[in-house]
Amino acid sequence: MAWMLALMGSLAALFPGSLEARGAAAVRADRAADRELAEARQQRDRGQLEQAMSTVLALLKERPEDFAVHRFYMELAATSRRNGGLVEAEYRHFLEQEGGGSFASLLHGAATLTAELTFRGPLREQRVRQIERRLAAAEADPKTAVWAHLVAIDLAKLQRSLPRIKQALNAAVELDSSHPSVRVEQLQLLVLEEQLDAAADICLKLLQDSPWRADACGAVMRSSERRLLPSDALQERLQNVLKELERRFKRDKVVLQSLVELYRDIDDRKGTRRLEASLRALHKDWQPPLRRNPYMTPLRGGELSDEELDALQSLRALSEGNDEDPWALVKALQALDGEMNGSPRIRAMYLRQKAYALRAKEVLDRDGSRAAVREAMELLPDDPHIINEWAYMSALDKVDLAQALEAIDKALLMLLGENFALLELDPGESFDEWEGDRSESVGAFIDTRGWVLYQLGRHEEAARDLELASLLTSDGTVQGHLGRARYAVGNDDGAFHNLLRALALGTEDQQQVRDLAEHLYQKQHAVPGGLQVLVDETRRQLGIVVDMDGGPESGTLQRPEGASLRPGERSE
Repeated sequence: MAWMLALMGSLAALFPGSLEARGAAAVRADRAADRELAEARQQRDRGQLEQAMSTVLALLKERPEDFAVHRFYMELAATSRRNGGLVEAEYRHFLEQEGGGSFASLLHGAATLTAELTFRGPLREQRVRQIERRLAAAEADPKTAVWAHLVAIDLAKLQRSLPRIKQALNAAVELDSSHPSVRVEQLQLLVLEEQLDAAADICLKLLQDSPWRADACGAVMRSSERRLLPSDALQERLQNVLKELERRFKRDKVVLQSLVELYRDIDDRKGTRRLEASLRALHKDWQPPLRRNPYMTPLRGGELSDEELDALQSLRALSEGNDEDPWALVKALQALDGEMNGSPRIRAMYLRQKAYALRAKEVLDRDGSRAAVREAMELLPDDPHIINEWAYMSALDKVDLAQALEAIDKALLMLLGENFALLELDPGESFDEWEGDRSESVGAFIDTRGWVLYQLGRHEEAARDLELASLLTSDGTVQGHLGRARYAVGNDDGAFHNLLRALALGTEDQQQVRDLAEHLYQKQHAVPGGLQVLVDETRRQLGIVVDMDGGPESGTLQRPEGASLRPGERSE
């Protein structure tokens, strides 16, 4: 009893006034912060990442020792900035500044786990041991123990260890069974174990104390052929509580959106539409949660509508169903034409798919292919990738070359003028990897420009552009283009080098490239018939794995076939 009196005395010293009153005030403050944090999560789910970050940073200024806010900051920062390692470094710095301590250890353990979650690859054992050491320090302190157990649950989930999940959850429940995050974890485990009545009881408590977390109850109320539901009496109680929440919180956008997410999860379309209408009446600019991952960039033109998603699904199914028969694919696409007019970008996607289907060697309707891309370009005049496709096809077909040069110049200006956002990186992708992909993309555009110049007969200019393209992309077709441009200006040695690499890497115009390489081989080498041996040696030097058909894995055609320079053709 003496230790309890001492503890109460220390708390009274920290928080002047009645301990009981302080407890009630603290609970109210914690709930208010939890609601505000729920609002930040909803901003995230609507794709408003900057607003979510502003909300979280403002909360951290008010509540610098609120672990839940720090935890959500870690998620936002690591995922939206595509670098969990920087988040770990930030909290490692805090740990060093504090000289240790349970709260700093807890934060660094959670930040290290966040970095692992954003790392592309298997869980690293050294990091796991570091996280466990940090959590052990936090578990020893009553002020941080509950959160330490909750982070341990997340680590156990990553390790797929159900016994560890149960162990950490039991410890957290014993310390604070009314903690909203503990209730959410407890609810999910009970559903997993098909203890639906017990899960429903937890859900009712969560709805009573934290109605802005209503969406967590979806796991309890979601029906399926293989999943049980709570008893009829509990289901009725849940429905009555939800009706009461709608009435009590009819002007609270955070609670209403949480209910929208719950209704959507349990496929209550009527309830979803009703509350979405209420939210729009309260806030004209309100938008429902995204149907995509909010940490991924949207398509050009913003979010896809339901009609656009349906059209995309039709295109995907059509392509997968006819991938072995080019003519069947063309006919199926033509039959779908009337259904692909819902929006400019969906029609543009349809036209691009049609254009490449028409380029198949079994079909080879080049005029129709270019016309389809041209229509797509007119629908989306600000999309540099469509412009590049049209310019490249024009170069392949040797038509409209002056217009194609103007078009690719415009496309390059647009591509290189785009605003950079870290969300352009794929989750887990390093900036170096992104730069490599970006380099390939820019290289493809410059290759188009070089090939247009080549077809215009401006071979020296073409060789300069194609050399730059070859430095930006490892594509074998670019090597083939550069080889032919160098041959056209009399640089036989350079041309043969590039043609060898083209054949080793895999290229469009395979036969034309080989014919020119054979011509130069016969001219420059002592042993007849050795071109293929040199190609194989080049592959070995490049470290290319050859498939069973004798071609490199990278040899898949990436762009339509087209004409090329034949042996003996040079510029004057």
